[in-house]
Amino acid sequence: MAKAFETTKGELVDRLLAALEAGDRAGGDRREKQSAAIVVMRPCGGYGGCEEGVDRYVDLRVDDHPDPVRELRRLFEVWELTILEREDPSDVYDLAQVAGAVQEALRRLGFYRGPATGRLDEETLKALEAWMG
Repeated sequence: MAKAFETTKGELVDRLLAALEAGDRAGGDRREKQSAAIVVMRPCGGYGGCEEGVDRYVDLRVDDHPDPVRELRRLFEVWELTILEREDPSDVYDLAQVAGAVQEALRRLGFYRGPATGRLDEETLKALEAWMG
């Protein structure tokens, strides 16, 4: 678990999830599987705005599940796509690859007509806004 935590790129939440998954792969808790949770707090980390003090950046839990760590990862991936606002996404993602994938998806949906350049240019942003609207 320590090695996974220390070698995983990204933010604290990424390293904690990697450590949980490593522990699970190594046999997990001897009481067997049932639940998993992750809570990461940070200043202005909440999705509802900046409260005084520290906000919940990530607060996910899985109870009474046959594979709770795997389900926690699945829930985190949904959370990440829909709510999580990373301070520096380039710590975790190749942003050119993401931009290219967005351009391809927008083109398939008929919102983007340019080439997949991997650059988040004005045309891509306009297409993204049109899709979001």
